[in-house]
Amino acid sequence: MKNFLNKKTIAGLLIFVVIAFIFYFRSSQPIGGKKNGYGIVVKQDVVQRVTIAGTVTPFKKTIVTAPYNGYVKKLFVKIGDKVKQGDPIVSVVQSLQANESSFPLRSPLSGIVVQIEKSEGEYVKEGDPKEFILRIDDTSKLYVVANAPEIDRVKIKAGQDVVIKASAILTRKYKGVIRDLSLAAREKDQWSRSQVVEFPIRIEMIDSDETIKSGMSVVIDVITAKRKCVDTEA
Repeated sequence: MKNFLNKKTIAGLLIFVVIAFIFYFRSSQPIGGKKNGYGIVVKQDVVQRVTIAGTVTPFKKTIVTAPYNGYVKKLFVKIGDKVKQGDPIVSVVQSLQANESSFPLRSPLSGIVVQIEKSEGEYVKEGDPKEFILRIDDTSKLYVVANAPEIDRVKIKAGQDVVIKASAILTRKYKGVIRDLSLAAREKDQWSRSQVVEFPIRIEMIDSDETIKSGMSVVIDVITAKRKCVDTEA
């Protein structure tokens, strides 16, 4: 009986040792890029960033308003049309009843018709920017305008690289370069309670495409410092 118990005890110990060895062996193997539950150390460049919100804006833009109070007689363009400087875009008359001749207003710049706010026969007011007829953007270049907080302004310099991420476009990022930096903070209304001091900056988009549009909100990461990783094992 005593020998039987000894054999049973030894067998139990052997089983325990085997199970412990299997557990140790499996836990020591990398699973999903990890080892022993810790991430694998990867060498990479050290990058310092400043993150700021901004808005996409075209290289140039213009709104077309009525030269006098009257009515839109004819629209020569529609949204999405490309126009050249001097192309006819709209004609305005003082009365739709009178059989008066009208001379078309012509585009002051080359670009794309991005907005049409009035339709043919609609009343328009002279020179009222809130009642403009249409808008034309020169999108040969796109920029991002933003305001840098004063605490980050000292880190930002012209020529620094920028990564641009649009809130509405999740499939890609855009590259940019800082072109203009204000040397004075943006003036605030004397009655404003905000104590935030901001400096306007302008970033040129290097690889813009048809997807991103004027007025879209974006987040920009300004690369203010970068240190290359040095391989000490070489």
